[in-house]
Amino acid sequence: GREPPPAFMTREYAIGDIIVATVKVGDYFGENALLKVGHKRAASIFAEGPVTSFALSRVKFEKLGLRSKINTQKKQANPQAVEQTNTQMQDTKGPTQKTGALTKALSQALRSNENLTDLLGKLEDDQVKAAVDRAWMLEVKKGETVIAQGEEDGSMFYMVEKGKFGVYVG
Repeated sequence: GREPPPAFMTREYAIGDIIVATVKVGDYFGENALLKVGHKRAASIFAEGPVTSFALSRVKFEKLGLRSKINTQKKQANPQAVEQTNTQMQDTKGPTQKTGALTKALSQALRSNENLTDLLGKLEDDQVKAAVDRAWMLEVKKGETVIAQGEEDGSMFYMVEKGKFGVYVG
């Protein structure tokens, strides 16, 4: 078997890296990790500075029964979307206490995610609440890469609370 990837890697710049997007407060990424197993990540994502995000693992998502809602008649999730490489944290973190404003922001991130709603349909209020309740805070240091281009089998969905991530291809 393959060794699990490290929890985080420090970003190494290489000639030919192209920054293609920035993920900032209120944005989300990694939804394909909840929806699909085994496809390669199209990009890498690194913290441009200190970042606070909330993470939801595929394991916790599946325990909510949401995977069974996937509408196979709909198109497949965007293959260019990016996923999380940190398989070591799939079900190890407990939920983080959240304020009402934060709960609302995280709920909006789930509801506005086109890949999720395209495949799952409209999420019910109790499903969104359960998913947000299970998410935990994740502090990422400047330069740490949370998703590595080309790796397979991501397991995390992220919602950004503070800071921003760079999305690059190399």
